[in-house]
Amino acid sequence: MASTPQIRVLVVHDDPLMQAGLVAALGCYAEFELVTPIDGTVEGALELLEGEPHWVDVLIADYASGIDIAEHFGAGSGPRIMIVTASDSEWDIRSATQRGITGYVLAGSPLDQLAAGIRTLHRGASYFSPVVTQRLADSLSAAPLTRREQIVLGLVVDGLCNKAIANRLGVALVTVKTHLTAVFEKLGVNTRTQAVIAVARRGLLRQRVHEVARNAHVTRFAEARRQEAGSC
Repeated sequence: MASTPQIRVLVVHDDPLMQAGLVAALGCYAEFELVTPIDGTVEGALELLEGEPHWVDVLIADYASGIDIAEHFGAGSGPRIMIVTASDSEWDIRSATQRGITGYVLAGSPLDQLAAGIRTLHRGASYFSPVVTQRLADSLSAAPLTRREQIVLGLVVDGLCNKAIANRLGVALVTVKTHLTAVFEKLGVNTRTQAVIAVARRGLLRQRVHEVARNAHVTRFAEARRQEAGSC
């Protein structure tokens, strides 16, 4: 009777202890063939996969390494990648899936969950931890913030009061309040503090939106700064 082919797994993690632990733990499963990356780095993994990216069935990586490898090959062109990370932020999860990552497991999950994920990816399907699945569902069901609402929220996170935001953007105070009302409703919060907490927990805004906020109405920036002094 023919034996079941092994699933070839490559582990690339920026933490040497996590790297060793994952390799040792997954090595307990007879169905997995663990492949040793050259020097344990992303560059070493890419060198190992160069010319034949599907030589490895499933690649397990930390967040940054997984993103780097996915971007190197392009969505659908490289090995199937599962990220193992502590981050359950909405932004990180969506950013990963947009780059073609098909597996996302939270650090601290049961080992059998990780093993199940490897088998699922090997079959050609996607696998996400239950918490990650819920984050994606929440993200899809929530009404998206408009570009202006994102800008206003970014300035709230930066610590500006309503009047300062109005001055910064060159809009009426009532307009800022209207935007904040919409933001609070979409985030399911009632106060500015709760909004900031939601931003941190869900990983919203990030660098792209903050850059938009900082660059908004740049021609009015100097004037707005003068008006902000003592306006709160």
